Amino acid sequence: MNWREVSLVGAVVLWTAFPARNAGTQHAPQGAFPHPFQATAKVDVEALKASVTEVMATDDRRLAGLISTTAPIHLVGCPDFAGGVQDTGADRWSIDDPDHVRCRHTGERYPSERYPLNGELKIPNARGEVQVYRYYDGGGEKHRYFFEGAAHAQAARYLAARAYDMARVYGVTKDERYAHKAAVILDRFAQVYPGWPVNGLIGNYANWKVFYPSPPYPVQSGRWGRWIHDELPTELALTYDLIHDSPAFDRLSVRDGADVRQRIERDLFRASVELVRLYPRYVGPSGMNGTAAGLIAIGRAIGEPDYVHDGVNRFRDAFRAWFFRDGMLNSGSTAYLFQMLDALSYPIDLARGYSDPPGYNHPADGERYRDLNLDDAHPLLQKSRATLRSLRLPDGRYTPVHDAQGRSRFMQDEPLERSIPVLLPAYGHALLGRGAGEHQIQAQLHFGYHAGHAHADQLNLLLFARGKEMLSDIGYTHTKLRPWAASTLAHNTVVVDTSNQRMTEGWVPASWTRLDRFEVEKAHSAEPVFGNLLLYDARDEHVQVVEAEGSRGYLGLVPGLKEYRRLVALVGVSPSDAYVVDVFRVRGGRRHLWAVHGSADDEQGIETSFPLGPREGTLLGPGTRYSADTDPELDGESFKGAIFGLIDGLSSATTDKPWSATWRFHERPDLGLKLTMLGGPARTVTRAQAPSIRRAGEDNLKVDRFKMPLLLVEAAGEDLDSTFVAVWEPFSGRPFISQVRRLELEGDFGAALALAISVGDRTDYVLVDPDGVRLQKVRETDLSFRGRFALVSEANSALGFMHLSDGALVKRNAHRLDGKMRLHGRIAGVYREGDQHGFDVEGDLPLGDALKGRLLLARHSDDWVQGYTIASVRARGSRKVILIDGESGLAAAGAGDAYRYAYFPHGNLKSELGTFIVQDASCTAAGHTK
Repeated sequence: MNWREVSLVGAVVLWTAFPARNAGTQHAPQGAFPHPFQATAKVDVEALKASVTEVMATDDRRLAGLISTTAPIHLVGCPDFAGGVQDTGADRWSIDDPDHVRCRHTGERYPSERYPLNGELKIPNARGEVQVYRYYDGGGEKHRYFFEGAAHAQAARYLAARAYDMARVYGVTKDERYAHKAAVILDRFAQVYPGWPVNGLIGNYANWKVFYPSPPYPVQSGRWGRWIHDELPTELALTYDLIHDSPAFDRLSVRDGADVRQRIERDLFRASVELVRLYPRYVGPSGMNGTAAGLIAIGRAIGEPDYVHDGVNRFRDAFRAWFFRDGMLNSGSTAYLFQMLDALSYPIDLARGYSDPPGYNHPADGERYRDLNLDDAHPLLQKSRATLRSLRLPDGRYTPVHDAQGRSRFMQDEPLERSIPVLLPAYGHALLGRGAGEHQIQAQLHFGYHAGHAHADQLNLLLFARGKEMLSDIGYTHTKLRPWAASTLAHNTVVVDTSNQRMTEGWVPASWTRLDRFEVEKAHSAEPVFGNLLLYDARDEHVQVVEAEGSRGYLGLVPGLKEYRRLVALVGVSPSDAYVVDVFRVRGGRRHLWAVHGSADDEQGIETSFPLGPREGTLLGPGTRYSADTDPELDGESFKGAIFGLIDGLSSATTDKPWSATWRFHERPDLGLKLTMLGGPARTVTRAQAPSIRRAGEDNLKVDRFKMPLLLVEAAGEDLDSTFVAVWEPFSGRPFISQVRRLELEGDFGAALALAISVGDRTDYVLVDPDGVRLQKVRETDLSFRGRFALVSEANSALGFMHLSDGALVKRNAHRLDGKMRLHGRIAGVYREGDQHGFDVEGDLPLGDALKGRLLLARHSDDWVQGYTIASVRARGSRKVILIDGESGLAAAGAGDAYRYAYFPHGNLKSELGTFIVQDASCTAAGHTK
């Protein structure tokens, strides 16, 4: 029952018993709960009166009859229309034609002679009555169109909303006519609600309805709506609260010979809470009518403090159940984080100022509330709000990661004045950012922990510059191409052995693992998928660098995959220009497909520095064509075909030389993105097109039309060892980099590499070594380094600046920059004292503030690497304590020396917490070192 239509599709549940209604519940004394419990908000009374004109003119008997004795059924499709999304759309309803609905797309009226109610189900309800649910049979149980149920659902929505409007009019005017009509609606809901059977749908099959005679019920079910966490009728509770003291209930009781007030409280409000408590305990909110908000509103409306406490506890528990310690929601989606934070505002508002009645202490925990304020109920609330705002693109949109819409009204915030770097180490996301106004640039690297609503996007790169997404992440879609948008190939990363990366939770299409064929399978993996932070250094105004690895994405799919890691460095050239160095290393497997996409929002073309020849068909091979046909056996967010069959418009060539490609915007040809890729072993370069989805406006009839440019670089062979070295150059007017060349290193240099990048009279020497142990020397120059990443910038042969990340030395001619090699040791325990968090460690560390601000990387015993910012180091007996900024996210598990994650992903660690390293970073400019 989610009138704002802000619905969280995923669900996190905790199997926690709640005290039964009659097991020790203390009842509030009469009059202990004031009504209304919130001050009446300033309203436009005349507008509210206008909204309820038709209801006020309807006699009581007909008004009650609009609320059906049979259950409302939500999400019913239009059998005459293949567009839109999710096979839904039969949701246009009018009080003047209450037994029908119309298709929002075509205007078709249902039921009709063309679409008659030619099937029926006989369903026994909880009262022992047999109810009949009629439907149009569109061909099997997956295609049953319950038009009557859809009309009943829309009528229920409409009348609940109008009842609240009338209650608000009464709250201001005290006009009993409005209270009376609202009471009639409340009483009718109370009369029919216990007789509604629990029903739901299967997955994303909108027209596959199932009725459930008894518990256990699936979370995607209820009496009011699609999900149980939308069940509690918050709006009706607020209606009841506003008219609570009206004599309307007494008048109805006399008229009908029943205690109407008792019936409403017992058969509507208490019955709905009892139903919710039959389900696994859900602690996440979902819009205005989420479980926590509903419990608080109902508790205050009917004077049941147990419900208020239940709602508050669920509100508090949501943070540990749903969030990473850095404030991101477990889905990793900015859209769902936005919705969650919006939903969390309702329990806060509804609980504000609440006090338990005199003498009441909750029987489960003994807690007593007085003048309740949930604004500061959990420290993660403010952190989550800051996290969401930190993940904004310069144009104000929230970054479209995982199931987050690339373009949506609620995904838009205020544009950024300046881009700054952001690290979310538990979530697994780094934003490198610099510049102000129109000159902002962001390079975002994702290496997240998978949960519901994740995509197969380990080590995806998103690039925004010059006011545009230069390298896009499509984001969320409910169209038939959702499998494409979630796939590895739809992201700017590397596909290994023609397979999608693994998914552990949430929605996965029928065919997932293989990109080159359609085969129905169970694709979920028992092993968690997460990336690991390897390097992060963003304190230098000139250079920001991040490196992560994501090999667990292919765990079990690519035997012998030894390495899957990406380093991204953002280098400033001027206040308006910057470039990105991108080094992607993959070892293992037989086919590496490096993929990058242009803009999902704008028409673009790609020019290459060497000729490409036409290539017939799709990525499936010659003789194939683009195919994304739907199938009646698949859900409304799938197509029957292979992902490779969506990639056409191919032209290819093979090269082992350096080359470049340039994306240009058709509407602004002066605006573009240049890629320079170093040569090496011969690889096949393919230019292609792929569905962009966004511009289709979530319409299956249009989604095949809109394309975005795609560039693929393919390496093939046995036990491959590939290093893709790219330099990205967003530009306006003309590119500013004149040359990118590889420099030769002396001796056995392993996997290290060196580049020279020329910009006018400036030359940047970029030095990268994944091991960072040996001293690397550039042949025929006085340039050497020992570390993971270094950059030396010269202008007219004079030193501009030097930068060193996680290293001991970089030297150029007479100039050198000395760093500190990484410190390391064993984590012996978790330290907590008040709000100060940290780790008991064994290792040789300097005491005091010497390490303040440096990055601590802790590899826990489950191989998940977590990043923490060091505050200071103290002595503690024979060990030392590394104090960190913020929370560690770890707590004692209560069994020996074992520990657990206090936030998502929960779970216990082995007795060993793992090991740590401390990374160093330094830079120099004009002889000054920091």
